[in-house]
Amino acid sequence: MLVAAAAAAAHLAVAMRSDRFVATVGEARLAAATFAARGADLGGITLPAADRFAVRQFAVVQTLLPTAGVPVVDAARYAALAFGFLSVVLLWPVLRALGAGPVPAAVATGLIGVLPPVVTLHAGISAAAPATMWLVAAAALVARARRRGAPAAVVAALAALTSPLAAAALLALAAHLLHDRVLGGRLPPAARLPITVATGATAVAVAAVAAGNGPLAGVGGPVAGWGTTVVAVGAGIVLAWLAWTQHPELRPALTPAVLLLAVAVVPGAARSAALLLVLPFLAVVFALLAEPVVAARPERRTVLQAVPLTALALAATVGLLGVVNTVPAPPTELATWVGSELSPDAVIRADPLDRAELSAGGVAAERLRDLGEPARPGDLLMVTDRPATRAADAPASRCVAIATLAAVPRGSGGAPTTVCPAAPLEPRTVVAEQAARARFGAALARNPSLELQPEAAAALEAGLVDPRVVLVLADLASPRRLAVDDFPVEPLEPPYALRRHVLLSAVDGMPAAGDPQPLMRTWFASQQSPFVPNSIEVRGEALLIGFPAPTPTGLIAG
Repeated sequence: MLVAAAAAAAHLAVAMRSDRFVATVGEARLAAATFAARGADLGGITLPAADRFAVRQFAVVQTLLPTAGVPVVDAARYAALAFGFLSVVLLWPVLRALGAGPVPAAVATGLIGVLPPVVTLHAGISAAAPATMWLVAAAALVARARRRGAPAAVVAALAALTSPLAAAALLALAAHLLHDRVLGGRLPPAARLPITVATGATAVAVAAVAAGNGPLAGVGGPVAGWGTTVVAVGAGIVLAWLAWTQHPELRPALTPAVLLLAVAVVPGAARSAALLLVLPFLAVVFALLAEPVVAARPERRTVLQAVPLTALALAATVGLLGVVNTVPAPPTELATWVGSELSPDAVIRADPLDRAELSAGGVAAERLRDLGEPARPGDLLMVTDRPATRAADAPASRCVAIATLAAVPRGSGGAPTTVCPAAPLEPRTVVAEQAARARFGAALARNPSLELQPEAAAALEAGLVDPRVVLVLADLASPRRLAVDDFPVEPLEPPYALRRHVLLSAVDGMPAAGDPQPLMRTWFASQQSPFVPNSIEVRGEALLIGFPAPTPTGLIAG
């Protein structure tokens, strides 16, 4: 119970801080596919067969978790953490059934259920998360059952179908058990060696094809740095050597462990999956190596029990305090910006996770396209610079800084996101249009019917104001006197973006939000595209009038 409580606290603490992680390209695709599997229309998301099977499992678990209103990527992380926690809980009966005492079993499960680096690995969105849980569940069935039967085989098959690396580990285990005559007792002696060699060779072949960025590596999971890899592989090699020399009965479990450690050394998308899958094997080896040390010192058993149990209790307390003191991260604002600042028919090309977040924010499916689709005139790009475990995952499209319409440092999945036109203007066209806006703006600033605050006048003269705003003010100011306080920039827009909003404070000397307001709304409603504003808001005694992005070109002749 203490181990489960400590693991639950640690996993819950990481879940509450999942906004601090940055999703890789592979994690983003898996999270978006999980969201689509629950009924959202995101278009095609290309995934290998094993990853598609894992996505279904993530979707099922998400329905059992409180993920309503949670960002898409965090909901998938919650499911991954749930799989990791189940792996920890199921590992306990495996260790006890194999002969490990309560103290070694507690320490071993604590190492893969409480240590922050390992629990953080559990939060990675990867097909290896459910595969690891199925592997441990199959081991629990084998360890607890008096006879090895179909249930364990079915569960092991689920692990193999979920992750090719899990299939490689199971094949390596089967090859060793065939060699030791634990499996295939009825095989003819002449057939045993060829079958054993074929099974082992198949295990190595599957692992080789699934290693790094191989064809069976899947879309990948979180980035596993060299520091974590070196520590895990180094500890695994030491444990494997000790177990091989001191405990021959552990050798069947060492064969798949060594195979997975070899895969973990290869850089690429499969590294995090290999590290995740090898953890239960290393925990079993550690617990059975530690059991004779504890059993040989009965006079020190109380102390040996107190130390790990106290450490687990401390970890549980720290985890719970982390949960209590964690402030939930605010949801991404880009979906709100898209809904309020873009025209209703604007088409957005984005990666799967961005499309999922926009869909969850209420953006219609017919407005969303994949980044890889051919660009059409007027389309917008939403580009998120996510970490990639392979060079091919780097985004093919980028936003030019001068054409950026909006940007957030932490968009969907925690990576920086920018929005821009799919076909930005040529530099010469940009310069010509800016010069034309500056000429018209300077002329408008000299209009005696306009009362401009200094910052508003400077923006007009510099050509920073949207031509729709310039032309509308010129038309409005002919029969009326207008007071303009500012041409504000929206919060997510860069400071050099065209000012598409005007803060109109007075009309003919009266507050714009007072008696002139109905007249203003009627006048704007009678305009034709592109001079129809998408928002007219009351700001105190002023009216904030805004036009949708992007700005049409050619409204002011050069």
